[in-house]
Amino acid sequence: MCLRQRQRQREAQRREAGPRPGRPSGEAGFTLVETSISLGVMMVAALGVAALFVHSINNNAGAGDRARAMAVAQHRIERLRSVEFDDIADEDATVVSDGRSYTVETNVTAVDTDDDVDGQTMKRIEVRVTPQAVGGEWAGGTVVLWTERAALTLGDNR
Repeated sequence: MCLRQRQRQREAQRREAGPRPGRPSGEAGFTLVETSISLGVMMVAALGVAALFVHSINNNAGAGDRARAMAVAQHRIERLRSVEFDDIADEDATVVSDGRSYTVETNVTAVDTDDDVDGQTMKRIEVRVTPQAVGGEWAGGTVVLWTERAALTLGDNR
């Protein structure tokens, strides 16, 4: 028997067997239940991706606020480095940077480094910057920078 005859016999046997169970007249395709389940799975995946995008947007906005707060704090410390040593004092202010408002607190603490010398010889300067309009959970933190500054005086070893 040749190959063609075998193929014809198989096709004839398939036709005699009739349609497969669950599929009318042997038609192939997706049922409504299969389509509904796949649509539900795709919707769950799409909602997960959308939630990830919202979380990323909030984190980026918070990181922007934090970066601006850091720049405000650095600017305030640089300004205090140019002021005379005796003129450095506590100060509270509100600063607007890139359309955002920040509360800036400057705390100056005298550090006694030498008991023999009269007057202050060193100050510790702490600058706290807090965003006023908090847009995200990460933006709610306060940025704190500090530095120490010494007076221009001669010590005991002159």
